[in-house]
Amino acid sequence: MSVAISTTSPIIIAHRGASGYRPEHTLAAYELAMPAAGYAYALGADYIESPSETVFNSTYALTGD
Repeated sequence: MSVAISTTSPIIIAHRGASGYRPEHTLAAYELAMPAAGYAYALGADYIESPSETVFNSTYALTGD
């Protein structure tokens, strides 16, 4: 999937969520990173990035090291 973005401000991508504040690759880390999720203390990331792969029957799974 490709997304065209037109902006003059930097795009903030939270790799592994807010991993400096919560355990990385956890729902808590992703919730804290994204204000769009509606959390009062979100850190302001525009996007989150997490490793994922297709597993059985075209289902996606989040994976981590």
